[in-house]
Amino acid sequence: MNSEFKSSKIFKAIKDFNSGTPNLITEYIYDGEDPCLKNEYGDTFLHSLCDVEITEDNLGEVVSCIYRLIYAGCDLNCRDADGNTVVHVAVMNEVHPRITHALLRCGVDPFSIHEESRNVKNIANGRTKKVLKQFHPGIWKAVSKENADKVTELVSYWSNLNIVHDDVSLLELAEQIGNPKIIHILSRSKHSNEFIFAALANDVRRMRELYKHYKPDLNPKDISSIGESDIRERPLLYELVFLGNYEAAKFLIKRGADLCIEVTTPDWTKLPLFAYILHQSENLPSNFLRSVLENIDFSKTSLTTSDILYECWKSNMDPEVASILLEDDRCLAHRDELGYTVRERIFLEIHNQEREIIEKNLQFIDRHICKMAKNGELEKFQGMALDGYEHFSIKHENGKSLMSIAKKYERDGVLKFLMDFPDFWRKSNKLHKAIVSGDIKAVKELSDEDTNFRTALHYAQALKGGENIINELLNRDCDEMEMDINGLKPDHYTTHHFDSFIETEKETKYGLETNLIYTYRLLREAIESDCLQDVQEIIDKQFDFELNEIHVYLDDKGGSTYTNLLELCVEYNRDAIGEFLINNQLDIYVPYRSGAKSEVVPLLSKCKEKSLVAMEVAILKKLGKYNEPKAEPVADTNEESPKKEPKAQTSTSQSRPSSRNSLESGPSDELERLRQTPDSSIKPTINHQPQQKIEEDKNEKTDKEHENEKNCQTPPRSSSCILL
Repeated sequence: MNSEFKSSKIFKAIKDFNSGTPNLITEYIYDGEDPCLKNEYGDTFLHSLCDVEITEDNLGEVVSCIYRLIYAGCDLNCRDADGNTVVHVAVMNEVHPRITHALLRCGVDPFSIHEESRNVKNIANGRTKKVLKQFHPGIWKAVSKENADKVTELVSYWSNLNIVHDDVSLLELAEQIGNPKIIHILSRSKHSNEFIFAALANDVRRMRELYKHYKPDLNPKDISSIGESDIRERPLLYELVFLGNYEAAKFLIKRGADLCIEVTTPDWTKLPLFAYILHQSENLPSNFLRSVLENIDFSKTSLTTSDILYECWKSNMDPEVASILLEDDRCLAHRDELGYTVRERIFLEIHNQEREIIEKNLQFIDRHICKMAKNGELEKFQGMALDGYEHFSIKHENGKSLMSIAKKYERDGVLKFLMDFPDFWRKSNKLHKAIVSGDIKAVKELSDEDTNFRTALHYAQALKGGENIINELLNRDCDEMEMDINGLKPDHYTTHHFDSFIETEKETKYGLETNLIYTYRLLREAIESDCLQDVQEIIDKQFDFELNEIHVYLDDKGGSTYTNLLELCVEYNRDAIGEFLINNQLDIYVPYRSGAKSEVVPLLSKCKEKSLVAMEVAILKKLGKYNEPKAEPVADTNEESPKKEPKAQTSTSQSRPSSRNSLESGPSDELERLRQTPDSSIKPTINHQPQQKIEEDKNEKTDKEHENEKNCQTPPRSSSCILL
């Protein structure tokens, strides 16, 4: 017997225990291995399991092996040569209470007496004693003593009802005693209890048979307590995930087990079951996670697809698995209660880390958008833009931009969309700023939906005294029946919504913070490395905020963390960059903090002190205190071509309409030329505001002067991809 025991495949699998051991045991039992073997000391395979080094990582697999062996017929009340049952060994080895809990549930006597009269209760530690007390006196003795209340309680703990003593089953014992209440309890619970134990043993074949004939409850809950480290009221599906019985778990999910059922965590937080499962997703197989994500019923939970996608990222889920959620096109553009998309939430979580780490994490979202460009999914891009998504200046992990990908695979519609998008976004925002501020002139010039499908009429309805604007919009055929993203018509936003709607629109700039933080980081790096060209390109790329907004909106986001850009120019002696920023309307009224005591001195004074002449001159010009040096007399030949101040660089691209039609228009004739153009020269259509104000000449310019001015314009630079 001993040699047969030690040569058994089951014993070898337990000896070399790993995450695959439970499935190996099941496989060997199906192949004919005897689960009831004993060694020369009377130890069973259950005794051997108590000798496994148990950790939090393998605890579920060990418990799963216990259920599988007992379900296959292993004697849990067998004693070894020293008179110890498996529960004695478990208690003496001070194994995790989960082990003792599983043994008691399966039917071991909770107060089994050792041959030397040692009671299990007397040698158990504190946590194990609580588990023992719950199952006292055991389901067999509870039926024998006709304690119907205790029988009901133990049935709710999923105690094994399929136990036999001296060839008498538990139900037969109840029938012999003749207690009708207990007979009813056991008869009613028989098949559901058998289904539970088949699931705990991962016996999908038996589960299928029982489900076909008896349709047992797929969402039973175990209300027994194991310890403070476990959740309360554990649904069967949760228990199967803990055990690693993924095949049984998938069986439940496919037949409608409730993934949204609420569970209470050890810290008393209430979560839907699927969210708790996703927290463990780093260690779960991909095919099981796919089954979970595909079967979430969002009508039963307040969590959105975007929330779940964020949790998938936090738990390091494989992006390919999480991409199942991205089949819902709107989840990327959905914003939480603070106004952030899932991509922005990820960025804010890691924005203080190295740029390489940030870009790697953002690939969790960006690789899907790159795939959309590759497949030419124009309608998805259009829908995301109209839903308010703006992060299209991204790169694939291989360094290719969206435009490069669209060009490579000849996705003309997507390529044109990406070129037109900056102009669409700027004009869409401009319209609604005009409505909020009551600027009727600007309203007449623009008409479009915003990022939540709200038209200008939605906003105007909420304005106090906005009747003139409403009439103007109606005269321009603005649709009174147009619904926003929440299915609300303009007349819903009446003046009583003013405080809750318009004020929120005024104070909140959804998604802006993430762009500002990242752009600030890029500008700071460019200033520190003294690269004026990088500064110019970064500013040229921005189309959804002005330069001053970086400090206006980041002012309360961390104090000295966001040092003013002009302060940085002074600190690093970047005279040319500082001059460029000032000429691009960056606020010059910035106190410069100097010295150990952070003494505040005027920026102009600090520029003079550090001999930053270009910055000093630029500041004086802003203040209107700069006197141009008198020019020396020049020869008559130079009078024909008077020297002009350098003209601020502007885009040579023509503005495109920002209506919905601009997103839906097809490929243009220009695209064939773009395919032949190097990637680096492809540039979105962005109509930049002038970088510095130049006084207009009061006298009419001559044709020659126009020609000279045209020749002075700087050709557009190739655009470098900015992450946000």
